[in-house]
Amino acid sequence: MSSGVILCTTPKMIEETIPAHMIDKGFGTSTSIFINLAFFGVLLVSGGMPDEPKDLTESKYWMVIFGVQIPF
Repeated sequence: MSSGVILCTTPKMIEETIPAHMIDKGFGTSTSIFINLAFFGVLLVSGGMPDEPKDLTESKYWMVIFGVQIPF
C-alpha cells in the first residue's frame, strides 16, 4: 500500500515543488529510477525469507529487512 502511495504522490509533489524549467534536467526521471531501484532492492532482500512458517518464527531475518533501511 505504501509503495502505491509513493508512486502516486511523488510525481505530484515534484510537479508542485520543482520549477518547470528544471524538470527536464533529470528530476522527473531520477525519481522514477530511484523508486524502481528501491523495488529491486526489496525484491533482492525478500529472496532470503524462509519459506516454512516454522522457520519464519524462529528466524531473525526480520532484523535484516528492517536493518537494510537504516543507512538510507
